[in-house]
Amino acid sequence: MNKSVIVTGGTRGIGAAVTEMFLKDGYCVCAVYNNDDRAAQLLRERLSTDRLIIKKADVSDFGAVETLYDEVYKEFGRLDISVHAAGTELSKMLAVTSPSEWQRVIDV
Repeated sequence: MNKSVIVTGGTRGIGAAVTEMFLKDGYCVCAVYNNDDRAAQLLRERLSTDRLIIKKADVSDFGAVETLYDEVYKEFGRLDISVHAAGTELSKMLAVTSPSEWQRVIDV
């Protein structure tokens, strides 16, 4: 059985590159995204394989993450590696960032 990996933020940028690298190395990959449905679809089309699943989930939500990991275990039967490349944008100086805005960055 192939080893498996979950990549949060796995459909764009660095996360998509990590997803592709693990697929090339023979892993089963779950690429997780939150907002960009188009990027997820393009990645699915570009890397079409039965070793790739793409899941939409808010990684700042503990319950959503629990569900996500349960689904990965059911799909692949195991989880060997977890890569966290998810991020959120904060386009302002830290000095004018509210505590709730900063908490969102940390949660993701």
